[in-house]
Amino acid sequence: MGRVIKTNTDSFFYVANLTATDIEINGNNDILWNSKILGSNINNSKYFIAKYTGYYYIACNIFGGNGSTGNMRVGIKVNDVVYQNGKIFLVSHNNLTLNDARHGGIIIYINSNDKISLYNQINNVILRIYQPHTYFNGYYIGSS
Repeated sequence: MGRVIKTNTDSFFYVANLTATDIEINGNNDILWNSKILGSNINNSKYFIAKYTGYYYIACNIFGGNGSTGNMRVGIKVNDVVYQNGKIFLVSHNNLTLNDARHGGIIIYINSNDKISLYNQINNVILRIYQPHTYFNGYYIGSS
């Protein structure tokens, strides 16, 4: 059998904040990441910047904070442009409440130096999240 050797895999794992607090994210606003757990550095508190051109697995977990109600949909932006015109989103849930956790992942093709961020996709909805349990992660899979 063959072996796969990856010596320099591009990856990241960010948490909204390690402080045990809730935060509100208004509709169409980016989700900010303040704590890097591993991998590439956070850029401007919101971006992961890809090292390579190719396929990346991108995922997130959204954890409902105190007072969280209503619909939640988290979309992806590539270079501050909404991915696939907002028709493809990372995670969605109707009536996200306290202690609800929703996780989603997707494989996307991006170019080196592309900036990847997440945002609250639904207008007129305030998303309340519990920061230590809300995270954004991903890794490079390879080129085609």
